[in-house]
Amino acid sequence: MAIASKILPFFLLTFCSSLFAGCFGESAQSPEVAEPSRFVVTIENVSEKATVQSAFAPGIWVLHQQGSPLFIEGETDPGLGLENLAEDGSPDKLYDTLNEAYSAGKFDAASDGYSDAAAAPGESFSIEISAKPGDKLSFASMLIQSNDYFIGTSDDGFELFRGNEPITGAIETTIWDAGTEVDEPLGAGDNQPMQQGSPNTGADENGSVENSGLQGEQFVKVTLRLVEAAEDD
Repeated sequence: MAIASKILPFFLLTFCSSLFAGCFGESAQSPEVAEPSRFVVTIENVSEKATVQSAFAPGIWVLHQQGSPLFIEGETDPGLGLENLAEDGSPDKLYDTLNEAYSAGKFDAASDGYSDAAAAPGESFSIEISAKPGDKLSFASMLIQSNDYFIGTSDDGFELFRGNEPITGAIETTIWDAGTEVDEPLGAGDNQPMQQGSPNTGADENGSVENSGLQGEQFVKVTLRLVEAAEDD
């Protein structure tokens, strides 16, 4: 009986220690963090068969999780540089503003990566990004044969993941009217980049960012592809 009285407390102590260690050990473990995924975004100019063909100017992309960093539909341009991009095809001011708070970048169609180049009909932009669950993608590129139209995602961006699973395939895009310059007929305006003598020459519209009404699929096709590990080798 004396031996049993000594063994039982020892057994209970060992059992409880193991139990608590297991519980505390599990709770102390850090939750798994998903590794960033690499994507290639292709913005293809398919306007060859459109009524008015148009090149796309160099543009900007930005990764974000909340908010609308480029614009808000139905509101006026916030003055961060969207006007420069939408009217004259220059992403520089918008990039300089957003790059302070977001992961952002500029893109063009130049293969050497050093000189700005537009994407003519039949050409495309290619963007490589690294993102994690919760990230959204927004981008914008001017439709050059216009006064202030640009190609982009919705104002709150495109979800890159469904839960922790990366999304691939087509991205829905819209051709937006920035509302900053009075519109002229596509490809026939004296204040459009191909005809104007200098930047920022059109009359101010003082409007809001709205859907231009153009059918985006006649001008652009955007696809998202996951970069497989084998491609890193």
